[in-house]
Amino acid sequence: MNKARLEKLIVALEGVKPKQFDMTVYAHACGTPACVLGHFAARKDLQSKFKFNDKCDRFSAAILSKKTGQAVYHEDDEVLEYFGINDAQSEYLFGCEGKNEHATPAQMRQRIRKFIDKNGDV
Repeated sequence: MNKARLEKLIVALEGVKPKQFDMTVYAHACGTPACVLGHFAARKDLQSKFKFNDKCDRFSAAILSKKTGQAVYHEDDEVLEYFGINDAQSEYLFGCEGKNEHATPAQMRQRIRKFIDKNGDV
């Protein structure tokens, strides 16, 4: 697990209002970030690995992409390797079902913090 990178997810959600947040999509229909990864990818000050493509609609595959423009999803190897997590952990942190589906930014910050504290820096 890459603790420093996971902690940047928490920073990316600071100040995000509940109306600006939706764990079921990477971006809102208007092209603004929606989920944890959407907000993270949109923050160039926190990372340079992923790109948030605000020119796509919410169902487009290219909302979250590599710098090459190739689409990336939370379960893809590139995301797993970047954060040092496995498939199950990615689903826990970024998946849209279960407790995440209706979560607020504050609840997701807390969820990520608990995950980091429980798993330590491996």
